[in-house]
Amino acid sequence: MSIAAIAGVMVLSVSSCLKDDSEAKRVEEKKILADYITTNYPSVEPSSSGLYFIETQHGTGDSIKAINWMEIKYTARLVSNNQVVMTSDMQIAKDNNIYLEGTFYGPTRLILGQIRPIALNEGIAKMKEGGKVRLIFPSDIGLGGVSNGNIPAYSSLIFDIELFKVIPDIKAYESSLMLSYLTAHNMSTDSTSTGIYFSETTPGTGDFPVDGKLVTVTYKAKLLNGTVFDNSGKSFSLTIGNQQVIPGFEEGVKLLRKGGSGTVVIPNYYAYGEYGRYNNSGRYVIPPFSTLVFDISVTSIAK
Repeated sequence: MSIAAIAGVMVLSVSSCLKDDSEAKRVEEKKILADYITTNYPSVEPSSSGLYFIETQHGTGDSIKAINWMEIKYTARLVSNNQVVMTSDMQIAKDNNIYLEGTFYGPTRLILGQIRPIALNEGIAKMKEGGKVRLIFPSDIGLGGVSNGNIPAYSSLIFDIELFKVIPDIKAYESSLMLSYLTAHNMSTDSTSTGIYFSETTPGTGDFPVDGKLVTVTYKAKLLNGTVFDNSGKSFSLTIGNQQVIPGFEEGVKLLRKGGSGTVVIPNYYAYGEYGRYNNSGRYVIPPFSTLVFDISVTSIAK
């Protein structure tokens, strides 16, 4: 028998084992889900896709339409053992030992129709702003045979969701949040010539940094809701004009002299824009269309 033939037999053998294993897992999953529903929600019927929809609080606000943005709060658990595997609530994440440093916690921005697992789109589409639901669904409309973080392959899931906000116009909504922040923090609502918002805390001395100057700074970075996403406290150096940082940050640095400090509010289009920023786990660090707030101190400007 040739080497190629042996390899072929091995591949067939492994594939058969995987198939048998997956079928066994599917059967086991269906049994676990059926037992859970019979015990907890015997009168609830699934939709044609297999989604169980249990409304726990009726919403009184706007309904959500396809391609609308929204903000939701959620916690996901495994049907098999009730283990929390995903959440937008920082305290719940810490209590269940799944907290990830540098991950955004709070109302999560999503677009209806583009959410994964796909079952969530069907369930959320039935909600109104302010409503809360429990969605229970099999892996067929979940993550299927793919494991993801704390979620094993072929897992039925329970999602507790609150539709926190329906956002027909995400740009206008974020702009209103930014203006409210500026007013609440006694900052001018008139932007600088470069489009950012600036308030000096401590005047510096000497000249302002210009293109080609090496500037050393320290900073604290947060979102409008106060969530800090970068607070290392370490010095950071950048050369003005070299596009090493987001545009709004550099423009803020250029407004400070050596020894000076101030607060810079940066609209999303001078920051991470419509996509936001993800970490290595595929979780948001900065949600889409987020306004950023930087407290910046300039420690040195090279001559």
